[in-house]
Amino acid sequence: MNLDIIKNDIFLLSDDFFEEILNTIDTNYAFIDENELVQTKENYFFLFNFLNNSITHFLNLENSFTNKTVKKLHKDVKNLHLLYQYYKKESSNIEEVFKKNIFSKIPLFQEMEQELNYLKEPTNLDEEEMKLLVQRHYKEMRKIYFTTFKDEYQDQMQYILESLKTIINTKLYYLDAMLWNHINVSNLLKRTLKSIDKNTPITAKIYIQYRLTVDLPYTADYKYLQDCLRTYK
Repeated sequence: MNLDIIKNDIFLLSDDFFEEILNTIDTNYAFIDENELVQTKENYFFLFNFLNNSITHFLNLENSFTNKTVKKLHKDVKNLHLLYQYYKKESSNIEEVFKKNIFSKIPLFQEMEQELNYLKEPTNLDEEEMKLLVQRHYKEMRKIYFTTFKDEYQDQMQYILESLKTIINTKLYYLDAMLWNHINVSNLLKRTLKSIDKNTPITAKIYIQYRLTVDLPYTADYKYLQDCLRTYK
């Protein structure tokens, strides 16, 4: 079979498989462009767990401390992060994805499977040589299709993961800024953070320093907070 036909088959099936996530990425990039959002070079992606846990904690203390915009952005970032985790896992499941979503939809293999089933019938035992030829061809074609798909899949996955990371990083940058602005106008939350001077504006850096005084040292959470503090410089 012509390699161009194989590539075209794979392209069409891959395009269909990735359509939803690529549309999501395009929509988010369009939002960033239309609103002229800054794509910061700082690693806010690393801060996801810290910011997500902080917002959840503050909401439990005072559900009204923030507005709909922050809550919507927080939900959006969480959903995007789940997508990132999902596709990161799928990036190493190439064989499984090929088997479930690509291989079964290629007409050539459907036809060859039908032919093999026919040759398995007791009345066709004299066609053993033909069956071996079909099986050999089946394996060879599957290998070619898989190799072609693997190249396409890895390229798409790299783009998807890098794009999701960029989008999440950008949105976390704005979520971070909005979060601490809202904290500073909440008297209840400022009173909750007792060891922080009430006249001192609360920033992520100050809050992490506060957390490091109340969290247990030498734990994974403590180490993570230290790394977060270095990210904020």
